[in-house]
Amino acid sequence: MDRWFTGVVATNGAGSPRSGIYADLSDEEMQRVRIQEQRKAAFVGDYACQIQLGYSSGQVKNPAGPLAGDLCAILRAARPQVVYCITWPTSTTRM
Repeated sequence: MDRWFTGVVATNGAGSPRSGIYADLSDEEMQRVRIQEQRKAAFVGDYACQIQLGYSSGQVKNPAGPLAGDLCAILRAARPQVVYCITWPTSTTRM
């Protein structure tokens, strides 16, 4: 049976901490940096798919927002055997 890894990033990175080389970046510039970081990680990790939903932190925290529906659609399409959920930096849960 073939197995592969798919990554899903819900947030757009606009609220990322800024220090060092990132200290003077705008929210828009930081979003572009985070997109490139995720693409590089997917390439290095040989992911089958990297999905970047691009939601703001506020949208992700809103229980009435579209995130849950998007995640359900992704899970239905991918039909994974294992799901790892990471809420940085407070917890990691294997479901």
